Amino acid sequence: MNQEQFSKAGPPEVNVNNMVLKLPGSRTFFVPSALTQFAKTVQQIIDYEYGINTMADDYYAYITIRQGLVKAQKTQSHPSIHVDGLQGAKYVKKLPPGRCYFVADGLPTRFFYHPFSFSGYSVDEYDYRTLMALQAKVEQSYLIDKPYGIYLIDPYMVHQPTVANRDTFRTFLRLQFTKKQFVKTDDMDNPMLQYRSNKEGPHVIPANLKMLLRKDSRGLRYYLNEQGQRIEVQDAEDKVVDELPRR
Repeated sequence: MNQEQFSKAGPPEVNVNNMVLKLPGSRTFFVPSALTQFAKTVQQIIDYEYGINTMADDYYAYITIRQGLVKAQKTQSHPSIHVDGLQGAKYVKKLPPGRCYFVADGLPTRFFYHPFSFSGYSVDEYDYRTLMALQAKVEQSYLIDKPYGIYLIDPYMVHQPTVANRDTFRTFLRLQFTKKQFVKTDDMDNPMLQYRSNKEGPHVIPANLKMLLRKDSRGLRYYLNEQGQRIEVQDAEDKVVDELPRR
């Protein structure tokens, strides 16, 4: 990987959300010229994926790139504890788990290595972000903080962005291999492909979920229990913990 190329800033800054690079039934990847600085990184990921997954041709491949200034005490993306690739009520028949590869040049991601229990909580009915936040133990977490390291995760790895201690320019890349078809309005079409998905609206967490993670006018996160009582839920931007195991 050419680290200088990977972190090269615009203008314009590169920001891509879930752009399809490969379609099922094909092993041809279409990387637009605007993303040339990431081509070597993408190729490394492709080579590894095809080395471990004999069925990689059957998957979509989607790329996300976030590049820009992260303000002090903020995260680059949403600060909620989450997993990538959760399949909710939309997927009545569950698909094989997808895989995500991610790379960043700074601001590590926090991973939790203790068990999480969702027994009795249907993924179709509950906001799992809340369940994860209530169970997460920061003392049983670690930071993946090697800049430019390429990491592979699956939908069972609970993680959370970390806050910036100071204003930090960050470049982040994620390449997902999944059998899901991404059809939201903020999922970007690839100008090199004639393929266009039928859009279904923006990415929105279903409002009917129980224990839905909410945010009030001050930015504080909470959920309402079955009695309608407000329960506070801490997030990454609420507390900064620096001295934890690193990997």
